[in-house]
Amino acid sequence: MLLYEDSVRWNLRGFRFLLLLPGTIFALFFVLGWLAVAPFAAHGMLWLSLSITAWGILCLLAFMRLHIRLDNQTLSYKLLPLMQRFKQIPLDQIEKVEHGPYQPIREFGGWGLRYNLRGTKAAVSVYGNRGVRLYLKNNKQLLLGTPEDNALAEAIENALNLRSPKDTGS
Repeated sequence: MLLYEDSVRWNLRGFRFLLLLPGTIFALFFVLGWLAVAPFAAHGMLWLSLSITAWGILCLLAFMRLHIRLDNQTLSYKLLPLMQRFKQIPLDQIEKVEHGPYQPIREFGGWGLRYNLRGTKAAVSVYGNRGVRLYLKNNKQLLLGTPEDNALAEAIENALNLRSPKDTGS
């Protein structure tokens, strides 16, 4: 039974103009190169490759999407287009759940699919600075970046409580 589902995309609201920027720069440099303005004519292929690379990175960010699903057995996530299949974490492997702000650049070097050098911490995020941090029983941590961190953390806590009801001592 599906308990929670969410899909997080990069927030393009203030950044739509960025998708047009590399093309505009390329067109400008192409025209300047065609008019034989010296630095642009000599390095036309360099400007072309830089513009195409920048546009490709921006398109990757624009189409990046984090899918999160929670059922009564597993927590599943995938980051499209980098992960094609859901990665699953059995709920009995989750030891502790925290939610709230984090520092994506300081802790993980940015957004996306990130790991630390030791392989003990991982982050899967698209944008923002809020998320749910899972402490697993194998001494690893996973951070799922989502603006709906309260709802996801509450759903995970509820699923964990349903799986292993605490003794009331009566």
